[in-house]
Amino acid sequence: MDGIAIKGTRPGNAVFVPPPADRVAALLSDMERFIHDTSPALPPLVKIALVHAQFETIHPFLDGNGRLGRLLIAALLEHWGLLAEPIMYLSGYLKQHQAEYYRQLSNIRSEGDWESWVAFFLEGVAIAASDAERSIISIASLMSTDRHRLLASSKVGPASYRLFEMFPMMPRFTTVTNPI
Repeated sequence: MDGIAIKGTRPGNAVFVPPPADRVAALLSDMERFIHDTSPALPPLVKIALVHAQFETIHPFLDGNGRLGRLLIAALLEHWGLLAEPIMYLSGYLKQHQAEYYRQLSNIRSEGDWESWVAFFLEGVAIAASDAERSIISIASLMSTDRHRLLASSKVGPASYRLFEMFPMMPRFTTVTNPI
């Protein structure tokens, strides 16, 4: 990716120029070693913040780095046992504060300001976690209300009730249009 200019017409006036293509594989390998290294012991959320910033700095793809970088956050939260399910939407916080997000990443690269980045990231985690908690409570309340309405209805049979109870555990459905 030599000479790729991000937010500029050429490397000389770009906001960011990622590493040359011939360095990307080695940089990703270094990042992977850091992910699996247990010393020094860092709090997992701090480590995820560092990994995300490093991935975005390596910038290995022409498109999709942001999406993959945010997916990496979710994968590491699950891998390190911080979340059993991807219920926290940190991407929303990063998108809502996109200018500050880019500024923080830029400050890492230009000034080595990792502390401000980690503080920004952890604030986003706290806000996203609170949002997720509110959503879970809201959904649970809605499910309880709907359960009472369902049980009170004389038109609902046992199969409908069983389906209603299964839905929260398996919210994804597909239709088979051409069964074999």
